[in-house]
Amino acid sequence: MPDPADLIEQAELDLWAIVDRLHKAKVRYEVVHQIFVEITKILEIQGYTEDWLSQYNPEAH
Repeated sequence: MPDPADLIEQAELDLWAIVDRLHKAKVRYEVVHQIFVEITKILEIQGYTEDWLSQYNPEAH
């Protein structure tokens, strides 16, 4: 059985890949953010990636 920490780490990497692909596809920040929020709720890892995601906010640049 996989180590839960390894599963969480893989989920994090998968989440980054999803957000990055959405950003590259020019999906609006608000849409990407809402998808991100829903995924993190499902994974129960909400709260530690808001700063990372904010780099994709076009209003922040």
